[in-house]
Amino acid sequence: MGKDAVLSLNYVGQEYLTLSVMSEKEDLQLAITCLMKELKAGTYQVYSCKDPSECADGMDTKQQEVLFGPYIKVPMPPVSTSRAAYLAPKLGLQPLSLVITSVTDDQQAGNPWKTRRVKGHFEGKLAYVERKDADWQIIGKPTQLSGEIDMYCSLR
Repeated sequence: MGKDAVLSLNYVGQEYLTLSVMSEKEDLQLAITCLMKELKAGTYQVYSCKDPSECADGMDTKQQEVLFGPYIKVPMPPVSTSRAAYLAPKLGLQPLSLVITSVTDDQQAGNPWKTRRVKGHFEGKLAYVERKDADWQIIGKPTQLSGEIDMYCSLR
């Protein structure tokens, strides 16, 4: 990412890990919200539990999601230019895999919040979907997304 990029990683309410990346120069934004009852190493499946997803009971209220799209500007880009992660095997879509390989005590200088150093990676195929008649369909081309994480994480 370029120098203009804004990146943040937060563990909020002892329940959600949130990763946010925005870059006007690269014309992109990425937001990952992962339900995580404890900030620890492990593999997590992240997806929107609405639209075409096949979700376990109660998951629709957990508000996990992945959103990848163009940078926010005026006028707003069409919704169809953004992509999300789903658990929709009928459409060939699986959740984004978020792998946390390590979480270590490490205080970021100048950060008023308690922090941890988090390392890991993520990968998944994201898509824009719409309901056509009675069926869900992928509109446009899905986007393969992957990345590495080595960031300070604020505990909030």
